[in-house]
Amino acid sequence: MAAVNPNGLVIVGDGETPRIFSAAVALDVLAGEFVYVSGTQNNLTSGADSFTTADITVKPAVNPLQVNGMSLGSVTSGTSQYVAVLRRGDVIARVIGSQTGGKLVEWVSGTTPGIRSIISGIYAVADIGSMGWMGGAIGRGLTDATSGTNNYTLISLNI
Repeated sequence: MAAVNPNGLVIVGDGETPRIFSAAVALDVLAGEFVYVSGTQNNLTSGADSFTTADITVKPAVNPLQVNGMSLGSVTSGTSQYVAVLRRGDVIARVIGSQTGGKLVEWVSGTTPGIRSIISGIYAVADIGSMGWMGGAIGRGLTDATSGTNNYTLISLNI
């Protein structure tokens, strides 16, 4: 999979409250690539004293409904290979389809992954819970953009 920006991770701001976690890398990841948590289940105990960074492993995201953050660095998988993962901040990402500022956004996988608006109309709050695709919301658009050769948008990542 490819990063959503050819320049890798491009952070414009973090709102002074970044949300970052560290994780072991199960497959190679690129800076600016969306990742998901994948690994051994039932490997935690009830105490924080036994928790280690290796208890969380990440892989490049392939499903829009399974996105846990954006990789802050390019890391090759292997023993003792770790990456920081951004869960909150303002980043520049490629647009796939159209993106309207203020609307919820989702990550779209494929040969050329990118960001697009989720909602193309107005929905009542009660409707949102019944829409399975709403589970792919990763933040909100901060600028308008449409897909094309080099069209990008600023999104407020909030996972």
